[in-house]
Amino acid sequence: MGLDIYLYKGEEELKLPSQKHPKHMFKIGYFRSSYNDGGINSYLVRMGLPTLYEIFLPGSDYEFTPDWENSLKRCKEVIAKYKETNTTFDVMCISVNTHFTCESENDALKTFLGETKEKPELAGCSYSSNKGWFGLDGLNCRAFISGKDILNRPAIYVVYDKEETTWYLDALEIVQETIEWVLLQPDKKEYILHWSG
Repeated sequence: MGLDIYLYKGEEELKLPSQKHPKHMFKIGYFRSSYNDGGINSYLVRMGLPTLYEIFLPGSDYEFTPDWENSLKRCKEVIAKYKETNTTFDVMCISVNTHFTCESENDALKTFLGETKEKPELAGCSYSSNKGWFGLDGLNCRAFISGKDILNRPAIYVVYDKEETTWYLDALEIVQETIEWVLLQPDKKEYILHWSG
């Protein structure tokens, strides 16, 4: 999601460093990686919290001018709820791949060792392939819970220790900082948000 200002000859994109968290990937005017599994919206859903959609209420619009005052109120509420429900755990869903199956523990170990041998450049990374999910950077797992994924396919839910516990809170604080920045502008109605795709 990005923040633009309408000008007479088009739009100007805004990306300013946060005053609170200047090294964060989020910027005043730029909310990075909102959609993927590690993105803020996905994380907030997993934690049972409102997402950026609920903060800004875009409807089906690709570009829109939020109700900045009410968005600020909702953002502060999400931050407060986040602080109440913050946990040191996260969870991921691994869907069962019916096109590739292992027949034994030994077969699974060989598959894992084959991945590490074939892709040494990915050492220290996490990725998924047609053979499974590989956390070559390590993952301290706490539980493996069987269930169904969003498409109703068999899946395993993996609960693991979350190493970085402040990234998402910092991101929400930058969202708040963005809204407050817009509210200080004399032409705040000229500022719009747009979704990246």
